[in-house]
Formats: sequence, structure tokens, C-alpha cells
Amino acid sequence: DIDDQTINIAPICIEIIEKYADLKMTNFNTFFDDLVEQKKIVKTRPDSVVEYISELLNPNSDARIFEIVSYVIIKYHFITQKITYSINDEKKISDVLTVFKVGRTNANDGGIDYIMKPLGRIFQVTEVLDFKKYFLDIDKLIHYPITFVVKQDITPTEAFEKIVRDAKEKYSDADTLDSYLSSFEEIITIPTLKKMLTSNIKKGFLSDMVDELVTQCKVEYNIE
Repeated sequence: DIDDQTINIAPICIEIIEKYADLKMTNFNTFFDDLVEQKKIVKTRPDSVVEYISELLNPNSDARIFEIVSYVIIKYHFITQKITYSINDEKKISDVLTVFKVGRTNANDGGIDYIMKPLGRIFQVTEVLDFKKYFLDIDKLIHYPITFVVKQDITPTEAFEKIVRDAKEKYSDADTLDSYLSSFEEIITIPTLKKMLTSNIKKGFLSDMVDELVTQCKVEYNIE
């Protein structure tokens, strides 16, 4: 009610929501079309494909796109690494470290975005440096160690120092603070991902990564 007038804001709200969805869909369609194009030229113009993937690793990229690209880079970073173990001192088992994407972006997944077999290592992707977001994810998993993949163009050390600094203003009890901070297994930021990407390319995984990006994009957006 404004100046004795009743103004119905519902139509404009619906229009804004529909426009937002349309822009998101346009952004995705462009991304998917670009991926298909990168797949066509990965053999003949690999430098162009590398540049395209690198540009997706920035703080302003779409959250869904960043999570997919980060997953593919991390998956191929670990795919050549093996672990050897035995159960009850019996026959030794050798297994490749394999990272799986859990669910879709923005799913209510309890704080798990990727999981590594056989170590059970958990990765959670986030955009912000607000310590409350990290502590909430830690609470969801009852303080199970988490590797955080952060959409920030700073070093992991800088990210962790900010989280600690802000958290200390909130928590005066050292034991409580330590119970949260000790749950940070590792922080991976954009510079880390770019180093992993370079290493993956040197190992000859560029074509495989592009194929995986297309596959994950189809899963994320329900493309047949």
C-alpha cells in the first residue's frame, strides 16, 4: 500500500524470476555449445582449449560451471596416484585414487560435493570466505575432515588466515575454535587449480578432461 494505492508486485516478481532463469539457461547453453566446440578442436588447437578452460577458473564464473570444472581438474590430478593397503594384514590391495562427483550443484547433499575412493576424502566447493559457511559444513559432517575448494583467486594460506582471523573474533574458547580448524584437511583455491590443470595437461589428460566436462555438463543439466 503506497499513497492510498494498492500495488500488486507479483507480476513484476514473476517477470524477474523468469528473466533470471532465462539468463541462466542462456549462459549454460553457451557453455555447453562451447564445450562441444572445444571437443572438436582439442586435437588440432590444444592451446586454445587450454586457454578456454583456464578462463573458467575465475571468481566471477558461474557457480555450477566452476564446480564442474574444478571437479574434472581434481579428478585427473589424483587419477595417476595409487595407494596400497591391506585389510587385517592379509593380501595387499593396490587402488587408484578416484574422485567422484556427488549429486548436483546446489543440492542439499549434507556438505559433500566430491568424494575420493578408497580414502573417503571429502571435498566441498564454496564461493565465499565467510567462516560461518565453513563451520556449518563441518557441523553437517560432525567434524569429519573436509578439503574445501574455494572460488577465490588467492593462495590457500591467505584463505585460511582470513578464516582463522574472522573466527577468532567470534570464538574466544580455544578448544572450540580448534575443533573446527582441525577439520580443514586442505584448502584448494583458483591458483591451486591452475597448477593442477597445467600438471594434468603435461600428463596428456587434456582430451580426457574435455570429454569429462561434456559428460558432467550433461549430468548437471539433464541433457540426453
